[in-house]
Amino acid sequence: MLSNERIPLTAGELQVMKIVCRRHACTGRSVSREAGPRHAMAPGTVETHLRRLVEKGHLTTRRVGRGFVYAPS
Repeated sequence: MLSNERIPLTAGELQVMKIVCRRHACTGRSVSREAGPRHAMAPGTVETHLRRLVEKGHLTTRRVGRGFVYAPS
């Protein structure tokens, strides 16, 4: 795969990605608070989607205290 190609998103990843893009930068906890009631996602599921979005190159992450802040790449 070429470095400028991105791996397609699953439906759940797309929902999480939209939340992060709308907020520009946010914590995993804030994404969980919105995705839980709106998309019926458990916090662990949101964390998995965030991790995969970072691995796929769609999000960046930085450690802040005990948590992480996610932002679109």
